[in-house]
Order: sequence, then structure tokens, then C-alpha cells
Amino acid sequence: MASQEEDNKLECISNVNKEQERYFLNVYKNKVESLVDVWKSVGELNLSHFDIRHVIQIMDWAKLHALNIVLTAEWNAFKATHQARLLQEIEKAQNELLKLNSGFATRCKKLADVVKKSMGRYKIEFFCVETAYVISVRLKKLCESQCEDLALNLVTAFMNCNKMSKTQNFSLNATETQMWFIFDIFIALLYKFQEKQKIVVLLKELTFEEGLQLVKRFAKKRVKISKIWKNCHRVAVLATQMYISQAVVKYTDDLKEVLKSYIEVYISLCNTENLLQDFTTSIRRISNLADAAGLYVFCDVIEKKAGTILKPFCNRNVHQSFNN
Repeated sequence: MASQEEDNKLECISNVNKEQERYFLNVYKNKVESLVDVWKSVGELNLSHFDIRHVIQIMDWAKLHALNIVLTAEWNAFKATHQARLLQEIEKAQNELLKLNSGFATRCKKLADVVKKSMGRYKIEFFCVETAYVISVRLKKLCESQCEDLALNLVTAFMNCNKMSKTQNFSLNATETQMWFIFDIFIALLYKFQEKQKIVVLLKELTFEEGLQLVKRFAKKRVKISKIWKNCHRVAVLATQMYISQAVVKYTDDLKEVLKSYIEVYISLCNTENLLQDFTTSIRRISNLADAAGLYVFCDVIEKKAGTILKPFCNRNVHQSFNN
């Protein structure tokens, strides 16, 4: 039977949780009110006095913060009291922006549509209407809210629709850069849920050059920017190992430069003693698949980029290549 002291502790914890919840909702309410004020200020500015590049930057900033507010579950609690005013200020801003450039009309309309209905529609229709930019923000907010499983469902549906769009008569509202960004999120989420086999299948569908660009993107991603990229380094290593193995098996002189690039990236990823040890183990395993020409490329790049650290490995394998 619980003691009085334990009961008091539970009550104390409960009160702390309630206080934290109240604090969060108060902060969120302040953010919503500030967002409305921002759009009100945009509508009151004489935008013709500004460089259009600066106006675009202001619009992108205001749009991003609007999406960060309305694409959270908490928005439902404030929607009734703030939606109408927010939409009114967005419409006023739109009218002012139209005097500057008609292209702003679409941006404001799409944002207003999301404010009115943050989720809905049949899947294909949803992805055809919704911009990839908004999809990426949705994914980001889901991951920040520790709803990665829902994020994976959303991005999987998006990628399936993208595949369907190539054989059926519809197109998604996305640029090539946005498509690659969402593809990266897809890979990152699959890795989080240990779906490595699915990752390998997807990576094999890319060309060597596309794979190289993917590896470079993951090598540069930063966890501080978004939790989505928590395993970005591991994904980069996994992809690099796979593409090097493929290049070795299919090796021709045409693949020499791309193979060099992959090995150079792989070396740059191995920035600790343990990773360097893993690198030598991995490369030694992969080198068993290579013929003399492919193995020579391995050793040449490794000797130039990390010769001092990995000299024993290079010397041993160079001798093996000439003995073959």
C-alpha cells in the first residue's frame, strides 16, 4: 500500500506536469498572437519602398513561422479564437503584396488554405495541391514532436504518390531540389526505424552520381538544425560502403573518377580512431571484390588522402594487387 510520502510525491509530480503544460500553452498563445501581429505589420508596410528580394525574405520568414504554428496539434485549441483574425491579416498582406508582384497571390492563398484546413483531402489530391515545402515543414514538426512514426507514414505516402505520378497523368507540386530533400528525410526516417534493407533498395535505384550527391548531402547535415538528421553520419557511411561495393563489382575505367570521389568522401567521414578502424576493415572486405585495376584505385586514393594513418593497409594491398 502506498505511503503518504509516496502519495505526496505523485501529487507534486502531477502539479509540476500541469504547470509545465500551462506554461507551454501560454508560450504558444503568445506565439500565435505575435504571428498575427507580424502579418498585420506586413499588411501595413508600404512594400513599394523595399527591394523585392527583401520582401521575398520577409514573406518566407513569415510563412515559415505561420506553418510552424498551424501545423502543430496545439493549433486546434487556439483555432477558434485566432484563425479568423490571422486569415484577415494574411488577406490584407496579400492585397498589398499584389500591388508589388502578382506572384505573391499564390503564396498567400496556399498559406491561407493550410491555416483553414491543416490536414485533410484524399491522398493524391492532397499531395498534388500541397507544396513540397509545406510537406517538409509538416515532416519537421512531426519529428520535433516525437511523432516520427507518423512522419514516416506521411513521407512514405508522398514517395508512393511520386512514383505513381511518373506513370499516371498527374504531377506533384515540387521542385527537383525539394524532391531530393524529402527523399533524404525518407532515408533518415527509414534508418531510424532500422529499415536498412529498404534503404539499400532505394539507393540502388540511383545512379552513381546521384548516390554521390546524396552521400555529400548527408555528410553535411547537422543534428542541431533538426533531429531528423540524428543518424545522418551513419546513413552517409552506409550509402558510401554500398556504392563503393557496387563500383568495385562493376568496375571499368569510366567509374574510376566516381570511385575516387566515394573513397575520398568515405575517408573524410572517418574522423575518429574507431571510424578509421572500421574504414580499414570495410575497405579490406570490399577490396576482396576488386580486380587489380580497381584495387589500385583504392590504394592510390587512400595513400594520397590518408597515407600516414593507413599506410600498413595500403602497402599490404598494393603488394596483393601486383601478386595477382
